[in-house]
Amino acid sequence: MFYRPPRKPSGLYREPDGTVQWIRNPPDIVAVDMDASYDQTIFAWGDPGTESGHTIGTEDADVVLVGGSGDVRKFLRFKITQDQASADVLRTQAFKVVLNTNGGGYGDIPLTAGSNKVYISDHASITQDDDTTNRLTSAETFLTPNGHVLDTADQGSALTFPQNVRREIEVLISLTFQDAQLVGGDVLDFKVVFGAGGDTAEDTVLDSYGVADATATWSIAPEFDGDGFRWRDNVPDPSGVDAAFDAGDSAAGTDITWDVDTLIRLRMLIKQIIAKAGGHADMATSFLFQYNNVTQGSGWLTLGDEGTSVEDVICSLATGFVDSDNTTVQRVGSGTFVNGESAEINATTGAMTFNDGAISETELELSLELVGANVSGGDDIDIRVLYSAADEAPAATAMAATDIARITVSGGAAAPIPDLHMAQMQPA
Repeated sequence: MFYRPPRKPSGLYREPDGTVQWIRNPPDIVAVDMDASYDQTIFAWGDPGTESGHTIGTEDADVVLVGGSGDVRKFLRFKITQDQASADVLRTQAFKVVLNTNGGGYGDIPLTAGSNKVYISDHASITQDDDTTNRLTSAETFLTPNGHVLDTADQGSALTFPQNVRREIEVLISLTFQDAQLVGGDVLDFKVVFGAGGDTAEDTVLDSYGVADATATWSIAPEFDGDGFRWRDNVPDPSGVDAAFDAGDSAAGTDITWDVDTLIRLRMLIKQIIAKAGGHADMATSFLFQYNNVTQGSGWLTLGDEGTSVEDVICSLATGFVDSDNTTVQRVGSGTFVNGESAEINATTGAMTFNDGAISETELELSLELVGANVSGGDDIDIRVLYSAADEAPAATAMAATDIARITVSGGAAAPIPDLHMAQMQPA
């Protein structure tokens, strides 16, 4: 900053000798330094690797952590850009990353595992206080050295920004999210503030920033599988969803052959193979039935709704139970049982809840028909179950393992009737 003493404003002035004189002066000029300001302009999640080579996801896109198979390690990058450069002096600043867990307020990120949901974790491919390189979208000249690789501390070393020119840096931090501590629905927010050792007080917020969210969701996929099935092929439509199997029905796990356009019901056993540790929310889940006409190479498709004819396999109205309403009792399995659901109007069951910390199983009942206009005799058609909607699994994801029920078409579309009139017109 510099300062010049004020001068007389423009006007008429009488001099000591009695003369009058017009004095014209420009306004006084006082120059004041415009201090530097800093914005957090971009963030991006990535997978671990070297600083210059690790994978980077979509910029400014939050990450969903899918757990259930151990701790999850992620890299997180921030772009810090000078919105205003210092006008008269060099500026020294350090930056650190802070954490807000489930809206409880920002604070330091733990440096050890302990009982924490997330902590800063040492990674063999990076070193604390090394320089970052320019990996995210750039708007200004990148500043090196910068010393803002973080894997054993929450802030980088102090660095010097030049005067009169704007610069930018990136902050890279290595994080480990603990499977045993996170629960479905946890939201962990990360942002950058000023660190210790710079011209700006520690924990002062930047002029603007975008929050990087990590939302914890826990996949059921490693915890459940399809563990058995049984066709009701002797009495295909007994009264009620909980009817016992007839002695003439095929044994559990046995494939069958069936006529087209004829209702049949299928019972599927879904078994929990791993229970989450205590503290995880109960898991509300519904399921989706799919078919694959292996012979025609259809690939996996969702069963058609009742009354439609587009798909090879459709849901069909059965006797004595209401779609996605009645709950099943145990007919195929033998473990701790959670009442299941039925499907006869569309391929999605109603929701059921599996208790926290318990190993359990359920049974689903599907009422279906093979559409004669779309299949042929001898077609092999497989039926499987996926997650449809769940607190802790993405929609339409496969389970860890699935028993597949196969039904073979015994009667397909009728052979076309020859056009006798056209035949008579053909030459002999």
